[in-house]
Amino acid sequence: LLHGRFVAAGGLPFPAGTAAAETLRDIHGDGAEARSRLRWLAGAAGVSAALKLVAETTGATLRATLPGSLPLGGALPSVGLRQLGIGIDGSLLMVGFGAIIGLRAGLSLALGALVAWLGLAPWLLASGVVAPGEPGTVWFGVLVEWLIWPGVAMMTTGALASLWLGRQRQKEAGAAPPPGLPLPKPVLAAGAVLAVALVVGLQLALFDTPLLTALVAVLLAGILAMVAARVVGETGIPPIGALGKIAQLGTGSLAPGLPAANLMGANVTGGAAGQTADLLNDLKAGALLNAAPAPATPGSAAGQRGPESAADSSPYRRCCPRPRPAAARQTAAPAVATWKAVAEVMAGGLAALPPLSVTAAVLGALAGLLLACWQHRAPARLAAWAPSASAAGLAFVIPAWIAFGLCLGALAARLLERLAPHWAARALLATAAGLVAGESLAGVAAAMAQLLESG
Repeated sequence: LLHGRFVAAGGLPFPAGTAAAETLRDIHGDGAEARSRLRWLAGAAGVSAALKLVAETTGATLRATLPGSLPLGGALPSVGLRQLGIGIDGSLLMVGFGAIIGLRAGLSLALGALVAWLGLAPWLLASGVVAPGEPGTVWFGVLVEWLIWPGVAMMTTGALASLWLGRQRQKEAGAAPPPGLPLPKPVLAAGAVLAVALVVGLQLALFDTPLLTALVAVLLAGILAMVAARVVGETGIPPIGALGKIAQLGTGSLAPGLPAANLMGANVTGGAAGQTADLLNDLKAGALLNAAPAPATPGSAAGQRGPESAADSSPYRRCCPRPRPAAARQTAAPAVATWKAVAEVMAGGLAALPPLSVTAAVLGALAGLLLACWQHRAPARLAAWAPSASAAGLAFVIPAWIAFGLCLGALAARLLERLAPHWAARALLATAAGLVAGESLAGVAAAMAQLLESG
């Protein structure tokens, strides 16, 4: 179902899958044209890897935040742009992703970041709805705990409405339904029942989760996996943590006073979102290489997410504990700490949500619906200007410098297409794939080097 809706008929770029397919195509291609693209890919990968390794070695950051401040008034007279995270991510991986996702998604990310981090964030601080963070730091953590609710609501309604409206438009045009996996429906149904039984049973046996809460967690995982597919397809960033908060809200309201129950609900949803993103990126790469989806699916499901993730996983750390410096221990696993805090808050039910966040979530959901209707129901000349609800909502839950970095890559790609159309048609995608591959491989190498040093 996901392959048919998002890969075969969705028209989404899936940047990681596209980069992987382009890398494989250029490495194994023949002829002068393929060798030329391979040179551009290798050169971009070398530059990207070198910059990443220099940053890792020297401890430098590739992020550039802007100086200056915004006046607020009241108890907090002003807030620095650095505290709001306003700047550019100089990571060439982000620039490569931005070049692949295209101008619409890039500008939508920038628009969402402007609304969230230059519009809502200063207002939240000025009105006292959100307390300031520590002086001299970026206040992303304290602000995102409020901004996550309108952002995720916009992503969710926008993604689901786009899925439904897009299918309706295909039916109206008489298009054939998107192809699915060539498996009989009874086989798919049996597999789904077994998977649900296994996930629910593990929640009951290991965490004493109530049966209804466990079932709702699986239902939310299925729905939000489609949202993750849409967001990853447009931007390349899986919003695992943000979608996990929605699951925590749903399961926490059903099991008040049980932090472990809503934490496991978030874990089920986050796992489904992450695995969906990985699988669809693999299937996108296969589709671009004319590979059949059926053989690729079990191979992707059985594969690892990579040496870096494997080395950093909890089972690995339990089996092979490593001593770490005090500074590293103090700042370890910020996402885990955030999920734990939200789990404890959500144990109190809906009343524990931040002030005005429910109203903001409703407005965000309406904005997502309106943007989806604009894209799929407006005349073509107007629909082309519709921002992406998935990308704009994602900008609420990621640092502003990442959103602007992706937008920078999209703008650079469009400029190159205008200034050097022949080169762009031949080598732009290969160059963008090289930027993604180079920094990714350098990141894995740096992580493995750290593990060896700590040993």
